[in-house]
Amino acid sequence: MKHKRFRYQHPGSTLTLREGLREYRQGHPHLLKESEVGEEAAELFHSHDICHVVFGLDTTLDDETLADTWTILGTTVSFRTYLGYMKQEEAKNILKEAGVKSLVVGFLRALPKMVLVWYYARQMTHKWPWKDHEKYLDMPLHQIRTQFNIRILE
Repeated sequence: MKHKRFRYQHPGSTLTLREGLREYRQGHPHLLKESEVGEEAAELFHSHDICHVVFGLDTTLDDETLADTWTILGTTVSFRTYLGYMKQEEAKNILKEAGVKSLVVGFLRALPKMVLVWYYARQMTHKWPWKDHEKYLDMPLHQIRTQFNIRILE
């Protein structure tokens, strides 16, 4: 069994969503801060960061691919709306920095786990709210995952 680096990534994490989000952001100081981007991009990055925590993902290229997969399959955001977010200048810059070759390699490496995400997302009792998740901020992650039947990839 692979050991996780952050506490929020453990399936039975007792951290609240708020604490997990804090740990995620402190553990990844290279991330753009909401105060450094426009309003629409800030909304994207906030909801995207929440998805990383709820679904137990890091910021490796593979996990970024999985975060996008979970977002499209396991949240209430529509594919069209998510694509619109990805057209934000800040999001395009991140993709450009990664480079096409790295993105393709990351996608191919993550493909087997993407299939697992598809299966796990179909098992969820209901989709994670892309917006309006404030009521969950003080709920322990393990309770959120139980309530939505979210399975963390190991």
